[in-house]
Amino acid sequence: MGSRGFGWMGDDWRVAADAPALDDRHPPVRLRVFGGLRVFHHDVEVSVGPPMQQAVFALLLASRGRTVSLDRIVEMLWGDDPPVSARNQVQKYVGRLRQLLEPGIGAHQGGSCLVATRGGYRLETIALDCELSRFDEAVRDLRQATDTAVVMDAARTALDLAHLEAFCDLDPELREREEFRALDRQTVAVALAAADAALGLGRAGEVVDAVRAVAYTAPHDEPLQARVLRLLAADGRTAEALVVYDNVRRRLREDLGVEPGGELRGLYAELLRLSVPGGDPLPVNDEAPDDDEPAQTDRVVPRQLPPDVAGYVDRAALTDVFARIVTDRDVRAVAVSGMPGIGKTTLAVHWAHRLAAQFPDGQLFVNLRGFDPVAAPVDPAVALQGFLRALSVDGPWQSRDLQDLANDFRSAVAGRRILVVLDNAHDADQVRPLLPGSSESLVIITSRNQLTSMVAREGAHAVHLGPLRDDEATTLLGRRLGTMRLEALTTARDDLLAACSGLPLALTTVSARAALNPHLNLDDIAAEIVSALQADPARGVRMTSDLDLSSLFDWSYRQLTTEAAELFTSLSASPNRMVSLRLAASLTGRTEDECRALARQLSDASLIEQSAAGAYTMHDLLHSYALAKVRSEGRLGILEDRVDQYYLHSTHNAFLKAAAPAEDLGPCPPGILPEEFEDGHATYDWYLRERTAIDAVARSMVRRGQQRRAVLFALERRFMSIDVDSHHQFAAVYQEALENAEQVGDGLLAAEVRRHLGRGLALQGHHERAKAELGLAAAAFHAAGDEYGQLVSVYTLAGIEFEAGDLEGSIATYTRVTRMAGTEHAWLAAYCAAEIAKILHIREDYQGALDWCNHAKSLDDSEGLIDYLRVVLLRCYTELGKFEAAIEVAEQPFPMLASVTTDGELVDLYAIAYSYYRTGDVAKALAVCARYLPRAAQIRRHRHSQYILASDLHKIREILVATGNEHWAEGDLFDHID
Repeated sequence: MGSRGFGWMGDDWRVAADAPALDDRHPPVRLRVFGGLRVFHHDVEVSVGPPMQQAVFALLLASRGRTVSLDRIVEMLWGDDPPVSARNQVQKYVGRLRQLLEPGIGAHQGGSCLVATRGGYRLETIALDCELSRFDEAVRDLRQATDTAVVMDAARTALDLAHLEAFCDLDPELREREEFRALDRQTVAVALAAADAALGLGRAGEVVDAVRAVAYTAPHDEPLQARVLRLLAADGRTAEALVVYDNVRRRLREDLGVEPGGELRGLYAELLRLSVPGGDPLPVNDEAPDDDEPAQTDRVVPRQLPPDVAGYVDRAALTDVFARIVTDRDVRAVAVSGMPGIGKTTLAVHWAHRLAAQFPDGQLFVNLRGFDPVAAPVDPAVALQGFLRALSVDGPWQSRDLQDLANDFRSAVAGRRILVVLDNAHDADQVRPLLPGSSESLVIITSRNQLTSMVAREGAHAVHLGPLRDDEATTLLGRRLGTMRLEALTTARDDLLAACSGLPLALTTVSARAALNPHLNLDDIAAEIVSALQADPARGVRMTSDLDLSSLFDWSYRQLTTEAAELFTSLSASPNRMVSLRLAASLTGRTEDECRALARQLSDASLIEQSAAGAYTMHDLLHSYALAKVRSEGRLGILEDRVDQYYLHSTHNAFLKAAAPAEDLGPCPPGILPEEFEDGHATYDWYLRERTAIDAVARSMVRRGQQRRAVLFALERRFMSIDVDSHHQFAAVYQEALENAEQVGDGLLAAEVRRHLGRGLALQGHHERAKAELGLAAAAFHAAGDEYGQLVSVYTLAGIEFEAGDLEGSIATYTRVTRMAGTEHAWLAAYCAAEIAKILHIREDYQGALDWCNHAKSLDDSEGLIDYLRVVLLRCYTELGKFEAAIEVAEQPFPMLASVTTDGELVDLYAIAYSYYRTGDVAKALAVCARYLPRAAQIRRHRHSQYILASDLHKIREILVATGNEHWAEGDLFDHID
């Protein structure tokens, strides 16, 4: 076979001599390097930091416990021309990495993981769960092994970790450094050892995919490619081996200008004889499809696949089908269909993981919720926005239509090898916009429908998923329960398999219940299910068009306490499959602690799963079962009302600026626990998670005749909708709300909706229609004698004129409001004056702006208005050379600053610091920089904030350099202003 045996080749196999054995605890920090550098705190992924910080971290990890000199780090980051501040920058990165690895320590404190040594740094991973350390441990076992079977086990352990390329998301130039290439060579050597051991033991199928994944990253390594061919042939996959040979030969020709060596050519001839016994050899395909690995770039590589399912059982009828599909480059889409609970998602995710190495540019995943009984299917535009975010394509996308988003997506993945999994699709129309346009990518789609039109038009390969065969179902039960316990069953095993009818969901639910209750006899479980089936076959676990699992679920349901059963059925009223603890409490009227304890019972019974801290999910079929229980008990209307109140008051808490009057909303009913939010970040994240549910609740309100409540709900959510939803969606919400308000017959409520509809139309660029709606709103408020509503409508109109570029018209309208407001609404007149000041400030009419600021203050001298005017005042005083006046404003308290998160105005750093600097108070100028620059950096990095101007930061940097503090002028805040 031309084997290299199990020898160790020089330094490529060297592991740091002082590398400690892994601790058997489960540390809170977990590090992954294969497939990309990632860090997890208690299983929650956290950011590794900016690219240069990632590079430092990767170098320290790849050095495997050896000291890396500071000079080496500087040279890696900046080459031969480092900046003066290079060493300070590295120290900053190291401080941040210490905090990342040991949360809670200060940036300048020493740590036990990242250790400063004489002239450099060393990373100790003994206190961490580090993937690379586990790989090194497996390599040590492999190096010490003499028995082939032990070698095989150790090599498999190493390859399970290293089947994806290490540090693959690093900059390609950095990735070529010796520390990283040495790890690549080591991984190749492990793959060779694994292949030779597997071939010697006749167990090729156990390692072929992992070895092939490593070979994909080393396309010019002929000995490794030869091992892949041998493994595929030994596993009976001759056709695949021929395709691999063609690809290897073409790469060698095109990349190196050489032909395959003797070993590969001999294997090719052998494969030809195997492929057509007794026939003519297959012709050599000189025009093999181009599947070259694309050049690595700095593009983001998304890896969105859910975890593979433990104990997955291969379906013999489909294994060869999928293997043929993925080697046929003409197949660009696979449509997996079948009934609910048959295992479509499990199959798709499992195969996606097996294929991931062949798609090094990333894997995308989305649940399209095509058959959600409550929420609408995912809009393809929303799915595309998620894909574009994952690919780091610059937005915004909210104002773009579906076709533009689809074009953006296809452009982003053109020429890249991307694997896309579209789970739970409703129909072909939902899927088509999500298909890449090039042949390099593969799409796996799951749906209850067969998507016939996609097979006909797009050439998708159809795979219809049926029930597990008896032997496969037995294997599944054996892996879940243990072979010994399963073998203890006699005739009851066949009865149990018949009752579950090969349905994976039924089998895993039964096995989970049995595994959690080892004292129960499987014969008793089987007998109870079969008895229920005989008593009422329509309710049994038979394969019917509706897939009624009620007998199985009844069995689990009867084991619950009364309180747990009530929680289980009540959760079905939630419009969101992920139910928060506070919503669960609102549905049942219980406390959070009580619900947490009851949810633990449901989780133990495999009726729900904990998907996140304080959040639970329920499978679709279990949800349908629970919802049927609620309907039969006559509780659905009560629960829907509690859902309404939870979302209505949670939305009110999230968007406190909403103008819906409190007396109309009413107090929060007893037992309802709406969500509470610490800051704008929490509000934003909650709305993103709940947006689909909020839409479903709004539709439910209208469907149940709660039009007035639906209007109030629309008014409560409007501010976050502007930021998150598309402008079209925002306007559509208020168009529907207007229709509901008119149906209720409440003219004032309709006028309030018109005011916000006008805002939505303006966001779409329909300024004339927006002005018309605002005119109708103002007239309705005037007719009803609501002077305040009229004034606010005209105030909004002035803002729309400003957005349309009509600055003179906007000033005139704001001026009209100041006259109309009078003394009763002097504060509104003051804010109109403030808006005029801001417009003049933008036009660089600083004296005019200052005059209007003073007029605004004469109308309303509250702290709120002064805060609102602060930026204008500071800039005007500074530009007019009135530095003492600017300092007077700057030295007033800053109540707004502490609450600034994703929105609002940041105090003008340049004006404050520059005013102190010009009056000779350098110490205070630097103190302002030290106090506010970190805050500015935090807000500048946020995705929705644009309040720090590059020109101001230039001047801040000039001050710092002029005062001998140029090291402050390096870093993230100043990265993009040159």
